[in-house]
Amino acid sequence: MGHEKFIKFAVLLPLVEVNGDVHILFEVRSLKMRRQPGEVCFPGGR
Repeated sequence: MGHEKFIKFAVLLPLVEVNGDVHILFEVRSLKMRRQPGEVCFPGGR
């Protein structure tokens, strides 16, 4: 299988510092969303 059959992608892991502690930043999708409502996700997208 050649490399041309693979799709390149990346994930950005957003880190925030709160009171000296480092945390991963997540969001909760709105319950009104058509796809995957209420799920925890990273911010961003289309």
